[in-house]
Amino acid sequence: MYVAVKGGEKAIRAAHALQEQKRRGDGRLPELSVEQIGDQLSLAVDRVMTEGGIAGPRTGGAGAEAGPAGR
Repeated sequence: MYVAVKGGEKAIRAAHALQEQKRRGDGRLPELSVEQIGDQLSLAVDRVMTEGGIAGPRTGGAGAEAGPAGR
């Protein structure tokens, strides 16, 4: 039983690492800034602000940057 639990934990950690890698994309490219997200994905920022009850677009942009897993 203990082996199954340890194997499960390892698989979960590996899945989280893979999800983060897929979410981030090509690590050679610079990450998006909150300003870029606000300019290029204004509708996504609006949605994050509406769903999260956030008043400021900069905070909404940070929420959009985090993605679904970050909410």
